[in-house]
Amino acid sequence: MKITRRLRDKARDDSGLAGVTLSVYVLIMTSTLLTFLWISTLEQGAQNVNQSTADAAATAALYPSASAGLAAGTSAFQNENAQHGDLHCAPPSYGGTNYNPGGQVDVQTQCTITPPIYLPGMTQSVTITRRASSPISQYHSTAP
Repeated sequence: MKITRRLRDKARDDSGLAGVTLSVYVLIMTSTLLTFLWISTLEQGAQNVNQSTADAAATAALYPSASAGLAAGTSAFQNENAQHGDLHCAPPSYGGTNYNPGGQVDVQTQCTITPPIYLPGMTQSVTITRRASSPISQYHSTAP
């Protein structure tokens, strides 16, 4: 009985230590959650840019003329990225593209990903550059 009373009295006199400990734990958990949110936003943005770059190359390789193919590839890239508000992309470039049967379409894109939250010590935006290629079929007929 005496031991229980001593423990009960000691538990009541924590001098606010439990409140301070809880505050520190909440701060750590919130910081961890926000950091994971920030990282996942960057990762998802990078995946979206990879996919839209590959789509632009594949779409451009389907058309019979270089001008129509590159315009369609740019349109596919912009349509894909319009769905994602945290991406800000420059139009894709098609350097090194050999638009002949057996050639390939090379696409390079550069996008800035802006996470929806700001964390002190983290950059507010990240710029990434992605490249993709798509082969043009040997039997691809090119328009004059």
